[in-house]
Amino acid sequence: MEVGIYHSALKPAQRQREWQKAVIGETKIFLGTRSALWVPMPNLGLIIVDEEHDTSYAQEDAQPYYDTKRVVRWLSELGGIPVVYGSATPRIETFYEAQELRQTRLHTLPERPLGISLPHVRLIDMIHAERVNAFFSKELVQSMDEVLSRGKQVFLLANRKGFAPFLICSMCGFVAKCVQCDVSLTYHQATRRLKCHYCGFETSLYTRCPSCEREGLHFSGYGTEKVEEVLKTLFPDRRVLRMDKEAIDSLEKLSAALERIKDKKIDIVVGTKMISKGLDFPEVELVGVLDADHFLYFPDFRSSERTFQLLSQMSGRAGRAFSESLVLVQTRSIDKTSIQKSALHDYPGFFAQETQNRKMASYPPYGHIVILNFTCYDKEVGAALSSKISTELKESLGPENKMLGPTEALIFKLSGQYRYRTMVKTQQPEKVVGAIESMFDRNPDYEKTVSVVVDPLGMIL
Repeated sequence: MEVGIYHSALKPAQRQREWQKAVIGETKIFLGTRSALWVPMPNLGLIIVDEEHDTSYAQEDAQPYYDTKRVVRWLSELGGIPVVYGSATPRIETFYEAQELRQTRLHTLPERPLGISLPHVRLIDMIHAERVNAFFSKELVQSMDEVLSRGKQVFLLANRKGFAPFLICSMCGFVAKCVQCDVSLTYHQATRRLKCHYCGFETSLYTRCPSCEREGLHFSGYGTEKVEEVLKTLFPDRRVLRMDKEAIDSLEKLSAALERIKDKKIDIVVGTKMISKGLDFPEVELVGVLDADHFLYFPDFRSSERTFQLLSQMSGRAGRAFSESLVLVQTRSIDKTSIQKSALHDYPGFFAQETQNRKMASYPPYGHIVILNFTCYDKEVGAALSSKISTELKESLGPENKMLGPTEALIFKLSGQYRYRTMVKTQQPEKVVGAIESMFDRNPDYEKTVSVVVDPLGMIL
């Protein structure tokens, strides 16, 4: 049976070949990322969306803006094609549709295959815990030593790339920032460069403060490179592998890294969230999360959901072939629902609390949000235009629609453009979008400045 693979990392000739085989019906199973949905396969009989909660299923940073789940639903309705969604931590909206609205059938797996129990999760309160350094508790280091001494493997989640996310002057308070974006530059020790993870700008490491010209620069915070360096000091006889998009930047490197882990040529793996899903290594007995609070306090109504999903997915890397496994989660927010419920493997309990919060605020699944993003190279022009368009839209909408903004976006300047945002909370998003389209018809130039996203999976960009 012919199996096709389709994703953006393929070379153009490979993509064309896979596309042609799928279109003529030669390919029977087509495995791909979100772009695979746009390949017109004949006689399509089933669509499976694995890890349906993953944010990579939404394209919100470039035209055309779309959510894969909506495209799948459209294809299903158009062709009468059954769809299967799979996830250990489904989107709140997906679970709500199945459990509350009964729009889809809900099938749950009460236990892991072969009767293997879920790992025990222990929370470490970093406010009071004894530490080895700024980001390793003594308990985590001791547990790692015990597991490694038994010949087992350890996975560590440190969800920041680079060596340090900040370069700060202790004399004048200067923070190294991107010239194109309103974000700090991350120091990468492997190249001795400061990099922007949004627009790609980079520069060499400063030897003196550019502001006061004194020698008071120091790094603050940590990333995977720093953790890797510390691990090699704490465990000098152990083999450490770093997995992030800087270290693993090709399919060949990824395949080689996974092969080394499988062959037990690696003892400790430290990485970003790329190590949190889809990996099945039976010798991983301990998983450590260095900072469970990373996503928790983002100004995004999905931040609790993101935290629960990441912790649950990361926990799933432990004890894949045996029941005696442990997950240690370091946090300063030990009482938060998303952290408590993930430690108990209690998705229904988290769902109940999260939907209660969302219902009070009319967030999905109890309402919809329409986001208008305004971008302009001139700060004042952008502010005036976002205010004008938002006012015009508000006048065309009824009082049942609640408008918030315009306000400066969380990352106000990105790739040289200033960004403003207006949010509309509504029960009828199609009417809001219709009003926006009518406004664009009257003023075609608006489309050059405004982009519109309905129920985005991320609120940061």
